[in-house]
Amino acid sequence: MRVKLYFLMTLLPLFFSCNNEEDNFNSFQELDNEQYSYYVAEALDAMNMPRPEGSYNYPCLPGMPSWKELNSGEEMNMACHVPDDVLNNQTTQAVIQAMWEHPKFKDLIGFSSNSSIQESLNNVLLDWNIYLELTKRSDAASCLVERYNRMQPTKVSHTFYNNSLQLLLSQTIFLEQLSADEKLLLAKEMVERKASVEKVLEMENESSSLDSFYFCLVRIMVSCQYAPMMSWMENNEAIQQFEESGDIFFLSSEMRKDILDLSIDFINNN
Repeated sequence: MRVKLYFLMTLLPLFFSCNNEEDNFNSFQELDNEQYSYYVAEALDAMNMPRPEGSYNYPCLPGMPSWKELNSGEEMNMACHVPDDVLNNQTTQAVIQAMWEHPKFKDLIGFSSNSSIQESLNNVLLDWNIYLELTKRSDAASCLVERYNRMQPTKVSHTFYNNSLQLLLSQTIFLEQLSADEKLLLAKEMVERKASVEKVLEMENESSSLDSFYFCLVRIMVSCQYAPMMSWMENNEAIQQFEESGDIFFLSSEMRKDILDLSIDFINNN
């Protein structure tokens, strides 16, 4: 009897602690769509499309007074957690919108000290129930491509969202949903957009801002089993490692040029 009583006593603080945390996150001031749009203005500005119907309004985001009340990274993550029952009933574009407006989306790998693009992505995406929900959607890739095609990067802030979309589209689970023609058109759009992104960034030389561009292009060509790409992979360990992990250690200026040249050939020969 004493053992049971002791066990219950040890659980009570945990129970009330959990309830208090839930109460804290339920106590955030609820904003209407117009008020909410002020805090996601940068994300909305980058879209060039209407905000999907049924999109989720985060109760707490950077810039909101309630954000200053959060005491740890864990609390910030909890505040930006979308309930599963909400995600389950959303359209695929609304699920993507929840990612789009998440504070970490515009710079998915920017804060990672890891040189591997894929590992850095996994560290973020595999902890997001939003991403896991997206992987269940059969129209996820087509919705991502639609959103990518509608973007017109004219500001530096737009390029962050552009890069994050490229990183999502580089994932095998989404590339496998696209036909060969759809992948070809995506590569074409990416190559054609490169110059405008460089102009926005006022780039004189290649920089890490385009790492996602090269990673996605390589993944597209491999997904299409483009013969020159597969031959290069077979005979060059560096490009093989870059395709597998996205390790930027292998992404030399020479490799960047070779990827771009091969991508242009891929587009023109198909």
